[in-house]
Amino acid sequence: LDTLADNPDFSFVHADICDYEAVLKTLREHNIDTVVHFAAESHVDRSITGPDAFIETNVVGTHTLLKAAREVWMSGGKIQQHRFHHHTYGMQVSTSNCSNNYGPYHFPEKLIPLCLTNILRGRSLPVYGDGSNIRDWLYVEDHCRGIELVLEKGEVGRALCGRPDIGRAVRGRARCDRRQCPRPHHVCRRPRRARLALRN
Repeated sequence: LDTLADNPDFSFVHADICDYEAVLKTLREHNIDTVVHFAAESHVDRSITGPDAFIETNVVGTHTLLKAAREVWMSGGKIQQHRFHHHTYGMQVSTSNCSNNYGPYHFPEKLIPLCLTNILRGRSLPVYGDGSNIRDWLYVEDHCRGIELVLEKGEVGRALCGRPDIGRAVRGRARCDRRQCPRPHHVCRRPRRARLALRN
């Protein structure tokens, strides 16, 4: 964040999203009129082994943010033009669901950097289930442009899906091929059962 330190439009607030008073203070002090909120916990494996943190951050934290925004933006019964908490409280909200993101600074527990670092270190690759899972991938900057479009043109109260223009899925069994990978039999955990799905 050091590169943003001199940007007058940027402020970093170190606080717990579950801390109602801190969120309320941030919204008021910075005169925030639009919020883009991301689920802070997103790694499926950790959600299975430690679900409490996910519920606390993603559910309780989101509720805290909504409650604070409602207090700031709708106090006195005035409904302002904000995208939040739409159906029950009348706040203007657009919801965006997107594909898996990838890009610079991707946390190493995620699939793409995990596989790449494992290959470089000569370790086995994770294959989930029988290897037939299909995932869509969206470059993080494309996702950011999609969010900007939702903010500018999204229909209030609607849930929108941000995903690449997929077209046809190409499926085929993954094979360890020495021409493609110099150490395939050392890094592929279950080469005969794994499958690949390539999407444009």
